[in-house]
Amino acid sequence: LISSVVMEEKSISQYRGRDESEALLSQKKLDYDVSLPALNAVYYVTRSNGEKRRGKVLSIRSESSTVSTLECYVHYLRESSRMDEWVTLDRIGELYGVSRTTGMTDSSGLKTRSKLKHDTLNGDISSCEEDVDERENSMVRNIDYIQMGNFRIKAWYSSRYPLEYCEKLLFICDRCAKYMLLAKSLKEHMKKCSQRPLPGKQVYRKDNLVVIEVDGDKNKLYCQFLALLGKLFIYHKAVCFLVQEFFFYVLYELDEDNGYHMAGFYSKEKNSECNNLACISVFPQYQKKSYGLFLIQLSYAISTRIGIPAGPERPLSDLGKRAYRSYFAWVIIQMFGKNVGQFITLDEIVHKTAIRLEDIQETLQEMNITYYYGGRHGVFVSEELLAKCVSSPGFHEPKLKLDPLCLTFSAPSAQKQHLKQRR
Repeated sequence: LISSVVMEEKSISQYRGRDESEALLSQKKLDYDVSLPALNAVYYVTRSNGEKRRGKVLSIRSESSTVSTLECYVHYLRESSRMDEWVTLDRIGELYGVSRTTGMTDSSGLKTRSKLKHDTLNGDISSCEEDVDERENSMVRNIDYIQMGNFRIKAWYSSRYPLEYCEKLLFICDRCAKYMLLAKSLKEHMKKCSQRPLPGKQVYRKDNLVVIEVDGDKNKLYCQFLALLGKLFIYHKAVCFLVQEFFFYVLYELDEDNGYHMAGFYSKEKNSECNNLACISVFPQYQKKSYGLFLIQLSYAISTRIGIPAGPERPLSDLGKRAYRSYFAWVIIQMFGKNVGQFITLDEIVHKTAIRLEDIQETLQEMNITYYYGGRHGVFVSEELLAKCVSSPGFHEPKLKLDPLCLTFSAPSAQKQHLKQRR
């Protein structure tokens, strides 16, 4: 949903510039003569279903010096970069148009897998929204698939894994998020990893769900693994290498043998009093289980324990806005249900839910509820009002509800002490 963009200088310096990569590739001898598509030019591309769409060629790669291994990385116009794909050369049709920066390339401009790594990870990192959108639509997804537990998952976006790990398939431990190139390496790793305790401390446990709180300063490597994995599925959010500035809340599913399987996480910046969530990711194999909304519930349950109203970092995506509006409406209606026939002030709602005042006001406005009554800011909850709210199309009760009795997070905590020190 949201995230700040931070990166250590040493993480940037390991990537070669485009000019150096071009010089290296110009020395490569190819055993075929073929006209290659122009980089950044727009062509009619045939998708796997036979449909022809306009797509921009962002990169070309080859596993060897044979023409049969040539593939072009295509970003389809007016579509999410999640739909980007590698296509064989025969699926590239007629030229539609050439961008201002395009220059035609010959075989000396062919990108091998090594060059793909340099180009996709080269460049400055900016948190500006406009720059981020343009950059994400022009970045080549550097990993095609990951093997995580029993699931093989297609990556949605690019992530800043080290160059030598940017292959078609990456193996990732679903307990600690460590990455490796070989299946046998993962198998050997899992034998040891399953015997180690999880980092951080457990803050929630009920049925087959466990949440741990991990301090990025105390468990830097684990949190970097987690952030890299999350970036594969988060749009226009750069990987956070300075993880020591964040707390991470990691959701695990337990199997029948009490094994831990990472399902998703959210992060919270330590130095932010008004924000309780920086970025959130639920991995594809665990989606449609309401885990995203569950993590949002958790973020507010923890804010309530800390005693400071908070909310997500802005700006929110459209999907994020809908998720939070649904959550806010549900929480407010719950409060109404406990106060039928009474006047409840906005300050009371803020105090009991830790939702920021402005978020409550905006939600009430969207629900067409007047929150000024008798000269005070609040709502008189009648039975008619409650019935209207419950029957409204915008009211959705979460399928998975957090049980406050199972939340072991309590003050004084590392977070509360940190915030008090800043004050």
